[in-house]
Amino acid sequence: ETQSTIKKYQLQVRDAQAKVDTESQAKSAAADAKVAADRKAAAMQNCLEESRALLETADRQRRSAEQELADTNENLADLSNVNQSIAAARRKLESEYNQLQSDLDEMTNEARLSEEKAARAMVDAARLADELRCEQELAMALEKDKKL
Repeated sequence: ETQSTIKKYQLQVRDAQAKVDTESQAKSAAADAKVAADRKAAAMQNCLEESRALLETADRQRRSAEQELADTNENLADLSNVNQSIAAARRKLESEYNQLQSDLDEMTNEARLSEEKAARAMVDAARLADELRCEQELAMALEKDKKL
């Protein structure tokens, strides 16, 4: 009977040893899994920190681009106003130029007409001078005839 009890205890010890071995292997596997999970968690944490840093950088770049866009739009508005002012000044100058050109044409025509009148007056003056000279010669001849 003692033998059977010893065998029974030996079987129980073997079973317990097998369970201890199985549990030891499971514990070792769980420890390995924990180490792997810790490594994966650390890698994920690093990835998360990198992502946050990239997000902050992208946000700063976005704000910078928005500010640059606002500055560019403001500059565009200023340049548009300047362009409109220049266009208005150009239209005014073109109008003044056209008026001056019209005045010049009118004065040129008046000068041409005056030159033509002056030429006719000179011809008339020469004709009158000839007539006067003829009349004076005639008067002098008559005076001479009276004295004789």
